[in-house]
Amino acid sequence: MANSNPTLVSASIPTEAQPTNRFTFDAKVRQGGPDPWFSEDACAAGLDIRGWKTPIKLFVDGEEVDSKELCLVSGNTGETTLSASLSRGSHILKVSVYEVGGFAYDFTEGGEHENDSSIQTVTVTDKATDPSKPNATDRVTEFLSSVASALGGTTQQVAFGMVLAVVLLMVI
Repeated sequence: MANSNPTLVSASIPTEAQPTNRFTFDAKVRQGGPDPWFSEDACAAGLDIRGWKTPIKLFVDGEEVDSKELCLVSGNTGETTLSASLSRGSHILKVSVYEVGGFAYDFTEGGEHENDSSIQTVTVTDKATDPSKPNATDRVTEFLSSVASALGGTTQQVAFGMVLAVVLLMVI
């Protein structure tokens, strides 16, 4: 029996939030399992029928509050957005990605099994920054990421290149 093998690459859960303000954050998942041939959990990722249904769930203080499903071909990475609304206080948020699998003709129930997760404590106060509004660091990081993506490099390479260019301009 073939099983998917998803891992959670990142979950950008904020450390603080404002009360009753629904905020969103991204979760990135990489699929590492073999192709799901004849699996009941296969799906079509575009024109490619070798994708796995990949469940991602958000829990707040142990209770499921949001869930999404990606269709990922083995070796691919996908991103989804999860959201939550929290009351004042401290809450534990957990993002989990689940392994699925099983033959379509196998009548035994395999179910989902948690394969990877990320946990973050979120403090909810009136004075918290709004996670949906990026701060200056977030905007610089986003700019470097977009430039790196356009050039086919990494953010570190782009940042190093910019620093080097500034040094050269100062020397010249």
